[in-house]
Amino acid sequence: MNAMTPVTGVIALLLCIAMMFGPMGRGIGLIIASALIWPEYLRVPVGPAQMSAPRIAAMALLIRAAATPHGPPFRWRGVDSCVFFGWAWILTAAFITKADQVQITFLIGSFFDTVLMYFAARFAVRTAADFKAMLPPLVAAGIWMGFFGAAEAMTTRSPYQILERYGSWEAWFIKPPDFRLGMLRAQGSTGHAIYFGMAMTALVGMIFALRKFAGTWLGWLPGLGMAILGAFSSLSSGPYIALMLTFILNSFHFMRSLVKPAAIAAAVVAIFAEFASNRHFWDLIDYLALNKGTGWYRSRLLEVAAANWHEWWLAGTGTRPLDHWGQQLDGRNHVDLVNNYVIIAVRGGFLGLGLYLVAKFLAIRDAIRMGSVGREPWSSCGFALAACFLAISTAEMSVGLFGPVLLMSYMLMGVMVQDAPVRQGVPAPARTPKRRPQSTPARGPAIEPSPATRQNA
Repeated sequence: MNAMTPVTGVIALLLCIAMMFGPMGRGIGLIIASALIWPEYLRVPVGPAQMSAPRIAAMALLIRAAATPHGPPFRWRGVDSCVFFGWAWILTAAFITKADQVQITFLIGSFFDTVLMYFAARFAVRTAADFKAMLPPLVAAGIWMGFFGAAEAMTTRSPYQILERYGSWEAWFIKPPDFRLGMLRAQGSTGHAIYFGMAMTALVGMIFALRKFAGTWLGWLPGLGMAILGAFSSLSSGPYIALMLTFILNSFHFMRSLVKPAAIAAAVVAIFAEFASNRHFWDLIDYLALNKGTGWYRSRLLEVAAANWHEWWLAGTGTRPLDHWGQQLDGRNHVDLVNNYVIIAVRGGFLGLGLYLVAKFLAIRDAIRMGSVGREPWSSCGFALAACFLAISTAEMSVGLFGPVLLMSYMLMGVMVQDAPVRQGVPAPARTPKRRPQSTPARGPAIEPSPATRQNA
């Protein structure tokens, strides 16, 4: 325990009380906002577990949602299986590879940041009112963190710097201050600038996806603008690429007929670059990075991980050291796994990586299905959720997901899988009754009504 433990406990208690009242969708928004505004690395010891305020609030919300179901009945989906069994297999793989107790404890704790957050969103966001209630807390978090992120980048000072000494993972804060373009790389309430940038980028995508649920532009545009400012203040290439992709992909909402041609063109360009250049097509990402050295390292890491597939293909590597990968990278004596897909692979092998990729594919498919309804606000929401998730999934190739962005990515996935709000909030199209063809009598002349019959009619 430390001086911030009671404060974190009080915040968690207040969040739990808030989870019991109002639309459940607001609870999801409050959990995301709390993970950003109050450092997620500040924990409360509960037995052997270290519980953050978002973890405790998500448990309370899930219990309420399961005890008092609302909206259409919950249906188990393929994404649910991939998320749960993906985590269960990675934990099993740790025992198979005889990982040490620290790694196993970490993987058990990851349940709260992945599976718990996913199912909290799946159970809580069930109606149009839930989608609408998510927006105000997200807008408030965008304004708050955008302001402090920009102030930290320009002044090198932040109130969150005082709280870093109380973090559960002190190793995150050993790095000296990092400057780019004459400004400090802001890390806000997270443990690293790139985590802060990724979390703010995810927040940008979620606010933009929910914009049609706001009654006026004042209900979403200020939060969106400040969240963009916060993402820029991280001065990190990964969030910049994700933010750029978010804008580009969302632009196709207004010209959906170009989606397939653009996807085909991108595939053709990638194939052409692969055969026409002496470098792989994914190495071109180096030209978009703010730091060319770190951009090259990330590209090379993917190649080295693929070349050493025999070390991790079955059940990962456990806690076996991978320092020899550094020798293959550039001669260094250690390796930093700055690729979330590589991290998943070395934890769970091909099966763990496959379940993770299938979960992403199914979630994007369900969000596209929501966006294809053709009625607002669902059309804009579904398309923008898919665009945000795809942008974050692309940026995962340059960063591991930890802290708030990990929670947000799984909550985003849980919101995307919701097809219940579409069925409830969008009325089915009216059916025009079919006219029966008038049949001509097979035999006999038409019988004219008698004058008495006409008078009675």
